[in-house]
Formats: sequence, structure tokens, C-alpha cells
Amino acid sequence: MQRHVQDRPFSHSFAAAQVRRQHRQPHNQPHTPSPLARSVVATAPHIPRRPLNEYDTLKLLVERVKNHRSEYVPTQTIIQLEPHIPLLLKSLPSPAAISMIELLLWAYDQCGLYDKMRGMAKRVVQEGQNKMPSVLWNRVCYLVAPSKCDRSLLGQTAQWLAGAVDAIDHTNLIHDVYRLPHREIAARIMLVMEHFPLGDTFTLHRLIMGLTSEELRRIAIQQAMYNVGAPKQTASLPAYAIRKRPKIVFTGEDFNARPTGLLIRRFIDHLPPDMELAVIQIGNPTPSENDYSFRTKGVDYHEVKSPEEARTILDRNRYDAIVDTKGLMFKNHCCLLQPRRAPLQVHWLAYPGTLGVPTLDYTIGDPVVTPVDGRRQLVEKVIRMPECYQINDDAFRIDTISPTKGAMRRRPGRMLIACVNMNYKICPDTILAWQQILRTCPHVDLAIVCRSKKSKAAIALAFKAAHFRSERIQTHLGQGRPQFLANMRRDVDLVVDPFRCPGHTTASDAFTAGVPVVSLLTDTYHGSVAQSLTRQIGLEKELTAMTSADYVSKVINLLQHPDQLNSVRSKIRQQRRWSTLYDPKRYMDHFWDGIRAALAATKRGVIDGDIDIKPRHRFTPVPIVNSNAFTIKSISNRAVVRLVFDDDTQVMVSEFHGEVWVGERQLTDSFSVMQEEEGKVKKLGDNHELRFTRSSKGTCVLQGSRPVLLGIPFPKSVHIEDSVVLLPGESPSKE
Repeated sequence: MQRHVQDRPFSHSFAAAQVRRQHRQPHNQPHTPSPLARSVVATAPHIPRRPLNEYDTLKLLVERVKNHRSEYVPTQTIIQLEPHIPLLLKSLPSPAAISMIELLLWAYDQCGLYDKMRGMAKRVVQEGQNKMPSVLWNRVCYLVAPSKCDRSLLGQTAQWLAGAVDAIDHTNLIHDVYRLPHREIAARIMLVMEHFPLGDTFTLHRLIMGLTSEELRRIAIQQAMYNVGAPKQTASLPAYAIRKRPKIVFTGEDFNARPTGLLIRRFIDHLPPDMELAVIQIGNPTPSENDYSFRTKGVDYHEVKSPEEARTILDRNRYDAIVDTKGLMFKNHCCLLQPRRAPLQVHWLAYPGTLGVPTLDYTIGDPVVTPVDGRRQLVEKVIRMPECYQINDDAFRIDTISPTKGAMRRRPGRMLIACVNMNYKICPDTILAWQQILRTCPHVDLAIVCRSKKSKAAIALAFKAAHFRSERIQTHLGQGRPQFLANMRRDVDLVVDPFRCPGHTTASDAFTAGVPVVSLLTDTYHGSVAQSLTRQIGLEKELTAMTSADYVSKVINLLQHPDQLNSVRSKIRQQRRWSTLYDPKRYMDHFWDGIRAALAATKRGVIDGDIDIKPRHRFTPVPIVNSNAFTIKSISNRAVVRLVFDDDTQVMVSEFHGEVWVGERQLTDSFSVMQEEEGKVKKLGDNHELRFTRSSKGTCVLQGSRPVLLGIPFPKSVHIEDSVVLLPGESPSKE
């Protein structure tokens, strides 16, 4: 029996649900507001809906397309963004507009709409003008000139650069410019930028732009004029009263364990009596180390934190000559040279090109880096050394350092090539050449020393995109110099230099480790340093390439012929003991000869030309051997003695390194001078004796703690070639 629930609608749950369903309004009928709601709406003021402004439209665009790249819908991206191109150009340089333009260029690229892509890039240059940000620079310049230089667009871009110099990120701009596909674009843009106060970052990276030496000279002059002004320079200088014993000051920030500091310490060891030495360390000091190396040896040594403090010391102390060791490198000290603070101002070592400073008198170079026919590239006159303007420290004992477990490791059964240069020197052309080498030589791996984690990721990505397995590309952040050179000596077969700016100090370090360095010669000073180094060790033909194709060919030839590679490595080890590249004493003699000549020109008041240093003779008088033995007494145990016998056989003895060489063959690396026993061997002061005798078979024997049979006929006469060798009753030649 069903109960009636009309009067009691909520007396039963089932009946209550039925009643609610009966009184519910259909979905298709609009909701009727209550009388109270109608009265509120009627009395409220009318507020019209706000239309979307440009900011809202741009924000809405970003929300719509922000995931299109990850979802890979380039067509939808074009449909969404093309109607709003004028808005995007008008909104530059906002980050949202930049990201949308880059996304649209990507979409055109993916859909194969290359004409539209180039057209969009041209609109960015033409209509963006002063609003174009540097982050778009790389992509846009690739597109506006895919096959030839578009000079009209180039002029508009240069105009943009001139107007936007104060607003752009110079570092990013430089990295983008040098990746341009055409050197002409890069050169013209850089010549427009020569008026910009770009500072040290620009100076460093200009070396890899592919500019000529003349263009580099113009930029250096303009930058020097902007930074300090243009002091008047005349050919005739006032005569200065220079001391009878001139006081020379070296300025820089690397007078510690770096190569410059090690060389300066050798200057102290070979300081001539007619010179007085001072050193100003600007920033980055290592007090305990420098105190021992400089102050304890009577050097006027100063440590300062800034160039302003160094300027005060230079003004207070009257120095006869300032030798700048920094040049135009990062955090340089060219401000110390203008106005003139010494009668003679010279630049040495770090930057053998022109500094553009009119008050700089000389730069120290060599016949390869600063040739006679290259005078137009320099503002300064040249003190031209007879050999390489760089020098290596012969006191470094790499054989005493144990290799460590570093990331640069040769895999079993494979060969390893390495790049040890700064990463900003690695241009796309170099990457392509290395990829060609690796494809041709599948048994070869590549190691690259990176300066940051960002560089590691970028290099790994470049080779991954070319389908190289990750284990063939080694990237690591480097280590201390002694351990690094020991690891290089053990694991690296060949060092490959970047194209536009080959190694300077890094190439010297590689030769110190006994590893060959292949480099590409360019017509600029920084591109010819490697050639100067290889010429000094007699391997210019084997290791210096004239073209990029020649570079790849030389590397592949050495990797595919291990016997040739071993012969080159053996010659490097031999030349490391005898080459003038490792003869600081001879180098210092030439250096001070140049300083004396420059001081003499300053005294006369006329600096009228370059100074070519006459090389000192290295051969002592020829001794005639009439007995069964002869003795050579050298001043220092670091002297490397070379004997040229009457049949042109060459013998080299390095007591310091314990090595004996006959020709290009190393007989032993454990030679040591016989110790004094019961008065049999008499030493004269600090002299060290090398005694040679005749064996029963008529061959020559070098007497030591362990006699070494040289295996050559006993000579009738012998030349002795070493600048520090003393014969009985003779003295070294000073010509």
C-alpha cells in the first residue's frame, strides 16, 4: 500500500526525491533571477569590458604557443604568430617578443619556408633598428647573408650597433659576431665597433675574428684614444738623464707560478751587473713565494691591488725603463703607459702585436712574428730578437713528476689528440676540421680542456650533433700545470691548435712535455707565434700548415704513420735539451742587448727605427785533441753541452737532466757526473767537469758515475757549442 506524501513531502526519502525531480527546471530554460538580484543589477553603474592592449595580446600569444616547440607543431606556430609580426617587432626588445621571433624563425625552418625565414630576418634588421637585441644577432646575420654580403643590410646593422652600444651585452655580442659565416661581415662590423668602449673582453676576443693585422692596428689605436686620449707623439724626444746603472721595472700580474713569473726569476739569475731590476705585482699576489724569489735576492719588489697604486709607485720612483708584460690581454695595464712615466717604455711577451699607445716606444718581437715587411702593422718600433721572442724555462723537470689519474686518458689500443687552448679560440671551422680528422681516423679520440661546465656542455653537444660517440670526446676542467704536463706526456699523442689563434704558452708547454703541436699559419702576429716556436725546434715543415686542408692532412698523416710521429716526438725531446727555445741564458743576453740599445737611442733623443739584435756566437775555439782524453768544465750543471766532432757527429750531454744524445738517438737518461772521491776529481768552484776518454776500440767514452760508451771514433778535433762552457785558459765568447 503506497503512502500519500503530498502534505508531508519529506517523510520518506524516496518520495522526497520524486518531489524534487518534479519541481526542477529543465536545463534548456534560463535561470530566473530573484527580485532582489534584479533590483541590484538595475541600480549598478554600467562598466564596459576593457579591450586587450598590446601587452595583453603579447601575453596571450606567449600562453598559446609556449609549448609548441616541445609539442612540435610548427604549422600551428606560424598560424598563431604571423598575424602579429608587426606587434612583435614593435615590442622589441622585450623578452617575450624575442622568444616569439625566435620561435617563428624555428617554425619557418622546420616547415622549409626558407624565403619567409630570410624575409623575417630582414624585417628584424630593417624595422627593429635600435631595438634589436644581441641575442638575435647570431641567427639574424646567418640569414641576411647566406651566400654573399648584403651591404645595404650590413650598413643598417652597423647603424644599429652604433646606436645600441650602451644597451647591449658586449660579451654575448662578441661571441656571436665571430661565428658569422663570412669574415667580411665580421671585419666590417668590428671596424664600426672600434669606436666603442668595449674594454678588455673585446680585446681578448678580437683575436679570433679573422681580422687582418692592419684592421687590428686600427682598432687598437682607436681604443687607446678613447680610453686615455691621444697624446702628441713626435719623432724627436727630449733627451733624458738616464742613470749609469739603469733601473728597469717590470709591471704585470703574473709574477708567481705562471710562466711569466718563472721567466722573471731567471732574469734575476742572469741579471747583468750594469742593470738594476724592480718588479710591480698588480693584484693576485702570492706573498710567501714572491718574498723568497724577489725580495731575498735584492729586487725592488712591490705588491699592489690596483693600477692606481702602481701608478703612484711609478710616479714616486724614478725608473729609467718600464717593461709592460700584459699588453692588451684581459685586465691589462695600458693606463700605466699614458702619460709617459719613464724615458723608455717597452712591451714584452704577452701580446706581440701593437698596443696602439703612442707613448709606447718598443715592442719585443722576432723575425717571424714581427717581420721587417710587417712594420705597417705596428705603431711602436720593434726590438727584434734573433730567435723566438718567447722562451721556456730549462729548469722545469717534467721527468720528476708522477702522472695522476686525470680525465685526459688514452684508452687501450687507441690514440689521443688534444686541444689545450682557451675555449673562446675554438671557432666552428676548427670543430669541422676535428670532425673530419676523427671520421678519417676511427682509432683516434679527442680531448679538450674546458674552462667551465658550460663550455663542456657546448662542446659535447657540437660533437653529439655530428653523431660521434660520447666516449670519443673527452672534456675536463684541467688541473695544476706540473701534473697536467706529466699527464700530457704520458697519454697525448698529438696536440691540435685552433685555427685563428694558435697556442702561445700552451704550445710551449706541449713541447716541454715532448708532444708535437700542429697549427695553422695566418697572416697575423698571433697566428704566427706557433710557427716561430716550431722553427726554433726545427720542425716547421712537419707541424706548421699553410691551409686548413693542409692542417687536416698533416694531422691525419702523423696519426696514420706512428713511426713518423715517434720520430717527431724524439726530435722534440732532443731539441728540448739543446734548442735556443730552452736557453734562458742566451735569451737574457739578447734581451739586455736590446734594452741597452733602446736606452742609448733614448739618450740621443731620437728613436729612428727598429733594433735588430745581433746573435751571440755559441761556438768556442776549436780544441785539438792530441791525447787519449779531454775534459770540459762547464759553469753550471744546467748547461747543455753539444760537441761537434771532426766527422760531423753531434753529441749532447745534459747533466741536469741526466741525458746523453748521439745525433737524434738518446743513449741514456740516467747519466750523472762522477762524484769526488779521494781527490781523484778536482772541482774548481762551481764548475762541473765532463771527461771524455778513448776506449780500447778507439771509440769515445763519457766518464761519469756510470761510464757511457758513445760508440763513435775518438776525435782529432772538436767544436764545443754552449754559451756557458769554459775551456782551460779560455773564456766564453761575448761577440
